[in-house]
Amino acid sequence: MKQTVPKTLTGAPPPVETAERTYRGQNVGQRVQERRARLIEAAIKLYGTAGYHATSVKAVCMQAGLTERYFYESFANSDALLCACCEQLMDVQRAKARMAYENAGEGMEQRLQAMAESYAELLAANPEAARLTLFEMEGVSPVVDRFLHAQLAKTAVQIEEVVFSGLHARTRQGLQPALLAIGLMGALYQLAKEWTRTDFKLPAKEIARHIAALGAGATHGW
Repeated sequence: MKQTVPKTLTGAPPPVETAERTYRGQNVGQRVQERRARLIEAAIKLYGTAGYHATSVKAVCMQAGLTERYFYESFANSDALLCACCEQLMDVQRAKARMAYENAGEGMEQRLQAMAESYAELLAANPEAARLTLFEMEGVSPVVDRFLHAQLAKTAVQIEEVVFSGLHARTRQGLQPALLAIGLMGALYQLAKEWTRTDFKLPAKEIARHIAALGAGATHGW
């Protein structure tokens, strides 16, 4: 039976008509979304433990409790599933960081510490997710490389908005906040990778203090 291949990279299923037969309280579109979510959850666990290259479509489907035909209902291939996992995880990271920033005190140091703690706590609470976003996305294929670059660019934009938001009107020596944000993001990314490599040996609050210090140092003297 020929499967319908989604047009989007991350495999978002196409919209469905509202007048559909329901099964156990769910229409066709809802059931597709539920199966897609199960595949992503299973893939995060397996890609973050066994590794992406060591995990087959069959293994993901078995972990999700689904037959392989349902895989291609939502994803064109394993790369598309990997990208969907990364997108979901990094969207959560950015949303949590934004919330922490908005709920922190007025001082920039307090806000940086709150954001850093939210990120560190997410990584430590879900090592599989940390390993997927920090290691398993690299060097997979040109398509995945471009997707990861786009995700990191979104994070850099958030850093620019939060950390360097007040610098546009008073830049020094022609320095560009957008480039500073990219540099700071790269430093944070490498720090997070090293922390993950050590199996989160340092407490989350301690690594967050180092992350916040990087952010504070980047704006010192402006």
